[in-house]
Amino acid sequence: MLSYLKIKTSNNLFLLMLIVLAVSSCEDVFETDIEDKTIRLLSPADSMTSITNLVYFSWEALEGVDKYNFQIVSNTFANPILYICDSNVTTNFISYVLPAGSYQWRVKGINFGYNTNYSYRSFTISLSSNISGIIPQFISPAFGDTTKNTSFLFKWNSIPFVVDYRYELWQGKIGSGVKICSIILDTNIFQYTLPVEGNYEWQVRGQNNSSNTPFSISLLYCDTTRPSQPIIIYPQFNSEISDSVIDFQWSRISIPGSVEYDSVMFYSDSLMNTKIDSYKTLNKTVSKKLNNGIYWWKIKPYDRAGNQGNSSGLSKFIINYSKYGK
Repeated sequence: MLSYLKIKTSNNLFLLMLIVLAVSSCEDVFETDIEDKTIRLLSPADSMTSITNLVYFSWEALEGVDKYNFQIVSNTFANPILYICDSNVTTNFISYVLPAGSYQWRVKGINFGYNTNYSYRSFTISLSSNISGIIPQFISPAFGDTTKNTSFLFKWNSIPFVVDYRYELWQGKIGSGVKICSIILDTNIFQYTLPVEGNYEWQVRGQNNSSNTPFSISLLYCDTTRPSQPIIIYPQFNSEISDSVIDFQWSRISIPGSVEYDSVMFYSDSLMNTKIDSYKTLNKTVSKKLNNGIYWWKIKPYDRAGNQGNSSGLSKFIINYSKYGK
């Protein structure tokens, strides 16, 4: 009888645990069923013909959707010539610069468990000799590029009906900085070497005999100066440490320019054959737990532009917290 009661109690506990797990699992994975919902597209209108190459896409937000899959193809999805865009976005709008041609676009809503069907529309971009609505699209260098390079191939998309392009490069901000280059080009590429490091802005517009495009503007930061050498503060060379968790510290003179960081590397041998761990930090300190033993470490500075400074040099320390009863 006693044995029976024990088994019964155990079964009840087991069933209770299953119920709790089932309820919590349902709460974790529950999502709104959106499979019978439809995304209502807003713009561009179906079969619209645009005379500008900058197209703004938008659709109504749908409750229960976590993100939207947005796609554009040249021609149609049934017979695509080129997939131009296939992106998941959390907003219900996106813009895109496209060349002249025929396109189809579609959007579907997605959550953890369900998808809507795609909603489709088509449109055409038909450019004319009036280029005032065309936006030059930059190819390189990337917007906001931070680099140690000084020589650049500036490149942008070729625009139909453009006779030439006006290219300008400013040290500092356009309009308030120093204009260091202004040139008319019959091509959509231009090679130029920056005179000094610093912030730059560059702009391009297309031109013909009757109209101009707006200027497109991009930013560029050139940093050619290497970070300074780190100096180890703690632990000093050959220090014996009684703690298993160590706050490693060093100093380094900050150089004005792009963001600087340090790569901290730990080894179990002086030849650096076996790396134990490494960290990238902006704070000139890192905390790490280690077992008893002999270790070597060093710090190598970098910056966002890709410059590398001299390393701190390899330093040794010993952990022996068991010696101190810890």
